[in-house]
Amino acid sequence: MNSSLSVLHDSLWFKRTGLSKALLSVALVASLSACKGGGGGETVDEPSILGFSGDALTSYFVKSFAAFEDAATRLRENTARYTVQRSSWRFKGADAPYHQSYPLASARIEYAHAAGLTGSGQTVSIVDSGFLPTHETLDGKALYYPDYTLEPGDHGTAVASVLAGLSSKMIGVAPGAALSFGEFTSMKKLTAATQEATRLKAVAQNNSWGYPTVSASQEGFNQVFGSTTGGEYLTALEAYTRDGVVVFAVTNEHERTNASLMEALPAFRSSLEAGWLAVVNAVPDFNNDRILSAERISSACLEAARWCLTADGSWTAASGDSPTSYKFVTGSSFAAPQVSGALALLGEAFPNLTPHDLRIRLLASADNSFYQHDAQQELVPGFFHGYNEEFGHGFLDVRAALLPIGTPTVRMEDGDTVSVATPPLISAGASGDAVAASMAQHEVLVTDSLAGDFLVGGETLVGGLAPAPLMEQRLTFATSGSLTTARLEEAKLSQDLFEMFPSISFEHHISEDDVELEFMFPDPSSPQANVGIAMTKNWDTPWGDTSLGLSVLQDDAGLLGATDASSGGTLAGAVDIGTAINLAGEGFLSVRGQFGLTDGNKSAYADTTSASFNSYALEVGQRNAFTGGDRLTLGVEMPVAITSGSAHVALPIARAGSGELMYQDFEVELSPTSREINLALRYQAPLGDSWEVMAEAVHSINRDHIRGDSDTGGVFGFSVQF
Repeated sequence: MNSSLSVLHDSLWFKRTGLSKALLSVALVASLSACKGGGGGETVDEPSILGFSGDALTSYFVKSFAAFEDAATRLRENTARYTVQRSSWRFKGADAPYHQSYPLASARIEYAHAAGLTGSGQTVSIVDSGFLPTHETLDGKALYYPDYTLEPGDHGTAVASVLAGLSSKMIGVAPGAALSFGEFTSMKKLTAATQEATRLKAVAQNNSWGYPTVSASQEGFNQVFGSTTGGEYLTALEAYTRDGVVVFAVTNEHERTNASLMEALPAFRSSLEAGWLAVVNAVPDFNNDRILSAERISSACLEAARWCLTADGSWTAASGDSPTSYKFVTGSSFAAPQVSGALALLGEAFPNLTPHDLRIRLLASADNSFYQHDAQQELVPGFFHGYNEEFGHGFLDVRAALLPIGTPTVRMEDGDTVSVATPPLISAGASGDAVAASMAQHEVLVTDSLAGDFLVGGETLVGGLAPAPLMEQRLTFATSGSLTTARLEEAKLSQDLFEMFPSISFEHHISEDDVELEFMFPDPSSPQANVGIAMTKNWDTPWGDTSLGLSVLQDDAGLLGATDASSGGTLAGAVDIGTAINLAGEGFLSVRGQFGLTDGNKSAYADTTSASFNSYALEVGQRNAFTGGDRLTLGVEMPVAITSGSAHVALPIARAGSGELMYQDFEVELSPTSREINLALRYQAPLGDSWEVMAEAVHSINRDHIRGDSDTGGVFGFSVQF
């Protein structure tokens, strides 16, 4: 290798609380970006160059880390191989400030381990120098060696232990990953290591080295890659990054104003960007929710900002002195393998995502909340992430990368993709929580904005229409000409049914036949087009009066069962029977019942069978209770509820090895397990010839047919007849 291109290692002295002085070996590295960050909010790239597969999906999921919180806390607080990484350290000099580091916790790596991820099944290539493959942290691991003898030493050993080490004394980021070793000491070895990474289909190639004397410029590019051997190395990099991800540490020169060549290489070969990451070393102040601030130790991202991440490269790592020796190290050299290890963890968690997809997940989930952004990058169409020249896209956050990113969607069996923000299944009104309860017994595959698959409870796909306020449902609205009035009275059951729906009703009374007609029209303010007609015939009887009603309606809102956003509605019909009995002393007893059927409905997502429903009401009261013409009424009501019926919906539950979604037909019960019961106390009294005062208090048990929900309300008002 030309001596002008030799890789430089800085030797820095540091002091760590409780430890003697030791030599800190730091490999200087650089990366370059296609352009510097512009002004705030500027979009600086095209999503098409980022290598996002769009249809690459996974079988591993975690929708929440709540179930793993206790385990993660035990690892972070009480497990020796984790707590050894909690350190207080400083560079040489009695006046130098101490830094407080805990890289496993600041990158949220313990959450991945608590969830069972180790990087198993993944291979990472390490291009470095100074390896001790017999170190105890690498014992029992699958290791791939080059066709030459590796030089022994500290640096590569430390990098390997941070990335994938495991012993009683420490744990690396991806302890289950296999490693492939190669050296950077010649172009021939660099080419061979990269070709081997391609052959092994390594998820990442870690490079904790660089050319710190070669700046990111066309001149520097020509200097490194202008020779035949340099061109062969570049060709190997281009071949590997078609699928894999190259990770380069930036230089450790804090005051540097121009990136060195290797971390910035995509600026000169844009095709590399989809498979390239640069990594900065910084010490953060953080809590369990976010990074609060960070002090950068290495160079900034600079030209590499658009594909740059930040991590804390301060570790107690394996050394090459013996198979059981360890040293404290810090530098971008040891921040980079955290990112490479994170790619291995994600590769295990998302086995059907490409390494390029995993790279985008790391960028999209990086914590960028602690600094001002220079620009926005559109990582995938419609998904933007802010970054700047100092910290790039922000601090590595493995926990966030394993959670859904953006708005998850579900692909229905007919090929439609539906956002869970607007659930495809609707359950409300007469079915109560039956649909959500049935779906909660199943898990459904959803896909986030970055093509990650997650299994979530089926209830996630069930939405409901907000019910009208309790007392609003107690009012009967009538329209005559341009005037709409509301009155509180003994409601007929056909009206009870109509009042469930967003609509406008109109009543007409045929006095000579004692027949009442009611018409339901769509409410212009509602997206549902509910229509209906009801006719009620009243008869005087020796004991009081009796009524018989018939009603037919088109249920476009889905309130009588499960439907979906594409449903054309359900046709429903009901028979209403009521009788009022005059009791001695001006008392009265009223009993009413309603019985109905809905037709089956097959729409885009849900196939609903015919369903039956009913409602009941019992009232007892006294006329002239306190003054002439008044009425005092006690009532018990059970509003309209589905009593039998089901729906069938096919939803994705897994993905076959070919990537095709696998669907399961779910039977969804429409009948709620608990009925709503309303207890009402009503008083009405006349005020002169035309005025009436009215008041009612209602307590609702199992409101909206949901077990345990309750509501209480009251209404007071006046009515006048013209």
